[in-house]
Amino acid sequence: MSFAGPTSDIRVTGFMVNTVCYFIAVGIGVTLRRRHDAQEAHKRQAIYEQSQQELNRIRNNQYLAKALHDSVTQELSGISLLAWQWEHNGSADAEVRRAMGVMYRDAQAALNHIHEVIGLIDGDRAAHAAEISDDDTSPASIDSVEALRSLVAAEQQSITALGFAGTSTVWADHLTVSKAVRVTLFDLIREIYANIIRHAVPGVDEYMVVVKVSGKRLIITQTNTVAANQTDHPLAEVRHGRGLEAHRASIEQLGGLLRTRRDEDGWFLRAEIPLS
Repeated sequence: MSFAGPTSDIRVTGFMVNTVCYFIAVGIGVTLRRRHDAQEAHKRQAIYEQSQQELNRIRNNQYLAKALHDSVTQELSGISLLAWQWEHNGSADAEVRRAMGVMYRDAQAALNHIHEVIGLIDGDRAAHAAEISDDDTSPASIDSVEALRSLVAAEQQSITALGFAGTSTVWADHLTVSKAVRVTLFDLIREIYANIIRHAVPGVDEYMVVVKVSGKRLIITQTNTVAANQTDHPLAEVRHGRGLEAHRASIEQLGGLLRTRRDEDGWFLRAEIPLS
């Protein structure tokens, strides 16, 4: 092959063409290889960083689980044992023994709940999520009316023994819900009674709790009187204030709502949870 001009004559052989093409191909191959190596190195770095984040999360969860365990289990165990001793003290007043029986059961339940939470923090979160999946509609997961009545009755008994006056009512012939709804509902009911204890004064304030099925929604209403000045409350020094917000988020994830209102002398709560 040749290229002729007025003053020159350039000849290009097939060997030269092949050589040029070869070096071009080699250059392209090297560039692609370097790009591939860089992408692989980036992927390995991302995987390493993700594994480090997961390791840090696990370590942090283990620390939180230990801190939670160490902060409350000893005190709750002591309260439980002391209540059991008074419940079985034959020389104690009958009313005191009944109250100590309620305290013993409540402390035991609190210990069990604490260890469940520790389990979730310490690595059982995936199992817990599977357990309360909305897709689960097996009979064991949806037959909840008797369990609901038992829970409300137990909570009512507990705060009655503490001196609180009020009423609790469940209006439901049957309750067909998923496990996710059941867990959210039962946790909210426990929080409602805990709030009565934390903010109302036994022997002074009164409360009312109503749980009813209305169409395709479960409606929970709770009211109680409260003193204008909370500084004299027995639990005034106990930190609180985040429980209902967490429950509100859980209910809203299910498509429901939670509203609260505080007046000068009253507290009002209304929650609506879809049944399907």
